[in-house]
Amino acid sequence: MTTAGKIRILIVDDHAMFRQIVRSILKPYPNLEVIGEASDGDEAVVSVGHLKPAVVLMDINMQRMDGVTAARLIKVQYPEVAILGLSAKAKHYDVYAMQKAGAFEVLSKEQSVQELYAAIQRAVAAVQPVLIMEETTSPADQPAPTDPESIKEPKS
Repeated sequence: MTTAGKIRILIVDDHAMFRQIVRSILKPYPNLEVIGEASDGDEAVVSVGHLKPAVVLMDINMQRMDGVTAARLIKVQYPEVAILGLSAKAKHYDVYAMQKAGAFEVLSKEQSVQELYAAIQRAVAAVQPVLIMEETTSPADQPAPTDPESIKEPKS
């Protein structure tokens, strides 16, 4: 769920000002693209289906549907989506519930910009790992291809 090398991000928080702050924080990073916003868990679940983000930055405590419930629903329907929980005052049981619901990590809203960026990178790498093939033999060690002309059928 990347577009031309960009990581597609959905921001979910019940405070419009916080969503705008996060959007402006992520804007300078050329490999990140904020593709949408949602103000509660209900909107988040619907938006993930329509927008296909790679990462959802989700507040834990919201009206209508909280981040824990929304994270659980998103991970069931879209397991390839990485979710990062966000909280102003994350209590240990909120962090635990969010991680049990499928969030890769939970960050406090006070953490630095660099920490948010690094967390996005870690989450994408964990959910959408790159397959690295290790070459164990050199081409010279490979058997030569068999020429169909040189194979003779046994005489009967």
